[in-house]
Amino acid sequence: MIAQTLSLAFGWDPEVRGILVVGLAVIGLMGSTWLLLFTNLGARLGLLVAVAGFLGIMVIISGIWTMYGSGPRGADPTWRPQEIIIGDISNASLPEAQDLSTWTPLATEDKSRGEAVTAATVVLLKTPTNPNGLFTTTDEFTFQEAYQTGGERYFFYLLGRPNYLVVKAQPTVDEVLVPGAPPPKATPDPTQPPVWVLMIRDQGNRRGPSALVLLYSTILFLVTCYALHRRDVRGQELRERDQAALKA
Repeated sequence: MIAQTLSLAFGWDPEVRGILVVGLAVIGLMGSTWLLLFTNLGARLGLLVAVAGFLGIMVIISGIWTMYGSGPRGADPTWRPQEIIIGDISNASLPEAQDLSTWTPLATEDKSRGEAVTAATVVLLKTPTNPNGLFTTTDEFTFQEAYQTGGERYFFYLLGRPNYLVVKAQPTVDEVLVPGAPPPKATPDPTQPPVWVLMIRDQGNRRGPSALVLLYSTILFLVTCYALHRRDVRGQELRERDQAALKA
């Protein structure tokens, strides 16, 4: 509340105001905690306890980030095109894709099919970033069947088989547009060879950045806890030595 009030009093731009709010919050919350530890425990021990507490909170927060895939996020899973086959699917370079009889057909409403169709559309369309595309507009082709294989995950989802998916795009018949009439429905042209797009599932690294934060925070937290433990052990040894010297 104090940080927001001060930022509004300055009346700076939202970007600068956001930095100011975060800076004042760090000074007001973390700084006040460190000041209390500094006055009660001393500069060195107070700083060590404050750092250990901060790292402990970071371990908890980064653990939640890693569990739910929130916080700092890496690349999301996506379908990555591997090959475009024109004509017979048996010409595919991947041996498993030459025979689709063992693959699982995907329904039109399947989520994987929808994602794969979107990725295949980007590959098939000719754009400035994709000059090798086969079609200029989406009206020139229509997607038909799609098949998927693999993707089994085991050992806590760390290992598994590659997940492949192939979609079939069929060129359409050139329709004549009638003025004032709605656009005709795309009709597949059976005289044209089909176009198969073979894709592999890229799992991405959505939890990668948060997992790294968790790893580094855990290591530093254990180091600071060990330093506090060694300080306690050393203090106990000094007290026992002083007591032994007094008794002597």
